[in-house]
Amino acid sequence: MTNTSARQRLHQYAGLIALVLTGCQAPDAPNNSTATHTKTPAHATPQVNEAAVAAPSGPEMLTTVGLYADGKTPLTVVHARQAEFAIRNIGGTDTLTVNGQPAQYRSDGTDQPVPVTANDSLSLVGVFELPTESVAWVIVIGGTACPGSHILVGARDGKALPGQELPGCDDQGTMRRTGDKITFDAGGATGTYQNGMISVESKPAYMQQPVTQ
Repeated sequence: MTNTSARQRLHQYAGLIALVLTGCQAPDAPNNSTATHTKTPAHATPQVNEAAVAAPSGPEMLTTVGLYADGKTPLTVVHARQAEFAIRNIGGTDTLTVNGQPAQYRSDGTDQPVPVTANDSLSLVGVFELPTESVAWVIVIGGTACPGSHILVGARDGKALPGQELPGCDDQGTMRRTGDKITFDAGGATGTYQNGMISVESKPAYMQQPVTQ
């Protein structure tokens, strides 16, 4: 083999090696050595801060039937999202408090708020968590003439909202969280609770207005 042909073959090999190295070369690194930038693909799903969106939580449904069965202990304190609900003995009377302050409610048919208290017994059934409000369901336990009355007390940003009493006089009932409201069938009445107010769809039969001819 002549020196000329050997040099030609060497140049060919060198060209092939350069071609292979060029195809495997990594892209140039960015000039900014203190930070890197990653381009988000067009199809990527944007990240949502779920903590900023208050979603309903807590029990979906509560009922007084079998509430304390199987050795369950009655609730006395519930640390809810918007406030602490608790039953305290104040002056010898069971009282519902919200962050330590006595809660009040509007008795059915009146506009004058009164404390949520009971001489006999006050039952804290549970607390529903709505998107902007924590709502406690309380039953004032009565006697034979009136077994019980149902009260809903909401709290927002640590402060109690005026409680609402359901019409009726029965200690049995069921309530369910539905989106941003509570639907109830308790004390013989049905309806909804939303934004601190109740909307009654039906009352007990004995409370219905007689139809005049």
